[in-house]
Amino acid sequence: MSTDGGLRSLYRKYLPAFQWTTIESPFTEAGIPDCEFCAPNGVSGWIENKLASGFVVHLRPEQIAWLHRRHRHRGAEAE
Repeated sequence: MSTDGGLRSLYRKYLPAFQWTTIESPFTEAGIPDCEFCAPNGVSGWIENKLASGFVVHLRPEQIAWLHRRHRHRGAEAE
């Protein structure tokens, strides 16, 4: 099993109309989420996959920084 519990394959299986892009690479910015998606209606977003055992999810400082930068640029607001 992958480190994300197989989530990426589940997204593609159950949401086949979405366009999915996997963003895991040593050449990208530190902290960038694992997947980017675009729904058929044009809504897009980012997903950070985490495999958790319980109700605790650990984020690296770079991931938190990426989220703060995206929020400052109003990246999570609806139009």
